[in-house]
Amino acid sequence: KMQYDATFMFYRHLYRLSAAGAGRLEQVTFNEGSVVRKGDVMAVLRVPDVGRLRGAHAAASARAKASRSNAARLRSLKETGLGSEQAVLDAEADANAQEAEAKAIGEQLGAIGVNTQGGGYLVPLRAPLSGVVVARDAVVGQPIGGEHVLATVVDMSEVWFLGRVFEKDLSRLRVGAKSEVRLNAFPREQF
Repeated sequence: KMQYDATFMFYRHLYRLSAAGAGRLEQVTFNEGSVVRKGDVMAVLRVPDVGRLRGAHAAASARAKASRSNAARLRSLKETGLGSEQAVLDAEADANAQEAEAKAIGEQLGAIGVNTQGGGYLVPLRAPLSGVVVARDAVVGQPIGGEHVLATVVDMSEVWFLGRVFEKDLSRLRVGAKSEVRLNAFPREQF
């Protein structure tokens, strides 16, 4: 048996879980070594901006609805000869702008993981892929920003191992030869 000095393990699929915005961790449901499935809630983040964005979305939606209604009213007046084409065009342009603003705010809410309806300020952070949590930097109550990595999740179905072989053992290596790897994290398993 030759001894290898491990230097790196490479994973085909690796994802670093972070939040899309700033907030405070309310709940953390994973530890290093936890097995997670894609879509599992790994943490819950309290995001104060959710309320502001939902309010802005509701206001923009209401303005869009009123503008669209006004455009329809002006269109019917124009058809009876009591309105101008320019007034209709202005009203439709305003309605389009209001709808675009409401859509953009809705997309901002979707980007941080919540919908446009009520539901509080809590944002679930979900596992992006099935795998094993290999690193955790998350504590309940901890304030975090969007750049903060809470967890690293790795799909362990395919792993590459890079090892160093002592020079005196190079002649014993063959292409395609099997090798056995033991890791400190799993001392009773052989890979």
